[in-house]
Amino acid sequence: MTKEYRLERELLGPTPRRIERKTPSGAGCLYVFLALYVVIGIGLLAMAVMKTMIVYHGVAMPAVATTREDNSDSESSSYSVDYIYEYHNITYSGNSQISKEDYAGMEPGRPLTVRALASAPGYFPVLQEFSTDEPAFFWMAWCGAVLWWACAPLIVWSAFLWPRTVRRILREGVPIAARVTDKKMNTSDDVTWRSVHYEFTPLPSTRPPVTGKISVDESQWDKLSIGGALTVIYDPARPKQHVVYRLASYRVVGNPR
Repeated sequence: MTKEYRLERELLGPTPRRIERKTPSGAGCLYVFLALYVVIGIGLLAMAVMKTMIVYHGVAMPAVATTREDNSDSESSSYSVDYIYEYHNITYSGNSQISKEDYAGMEPGRPLTVRALASAPGYFPVLQEFSTDEPAFFWMAWCGAVLWWACAPLIVWSAFLWPRTVRRILREGVPIAARVTDKKMNTSDDVTWRSVHYEFTPLPSTRPPVTGKISVDESQWDKLSIGGALTVIYDPARPKQHVVYRLASYRVVGNPR
């Protein structure tokens, strides 16, 4: 069936091909997302640095418990205490998470000790009891910041590098018919994922075959059948870098420039 398959006519001309987007790019939404990502990442990093400074350079300040709260539900347990503390005759307020055992003895009016930076006593206060032996908040802050920024390379690749590669392949790549080898469908929580597996042999035919998988919607799922064919455009130098033409965000139009 693959031998009878005909490649799209617009792909048969010389390269470079002229391409255009099938739908609006949505670049504005992307830039808003990236701006929010950077702002939140800077905030997490600043919090981690702040908490590190509190651990090593914080000043002990007398505090008094005001109220305690049990925020537990059927799935998890959560307890906290509100308190006020003074530094240089200025009163500040704070809230900290505490254990169930500490919650039981945390009556209003109980004397406490808070650690905070002398230069910024109103920010990120920490109960002394939870900052001397095992500063979990310190490690959690750094883990959150590191994990957040660890995703940055993936976001840059998805938002900029891979789309640029797709455009290059569509302009200059080699079109070929790929054979559909399998179709899979998974359903979880009323959400269905459909994927199509395919295989093609880049030219010359002595090269090893390349396999791929792509997610599709229901309409594409119905159009493709196992043993059928679809058009793939690949980089002749790196065939593993390829694009399924009918599912690309761009189409080839007119004659090449």
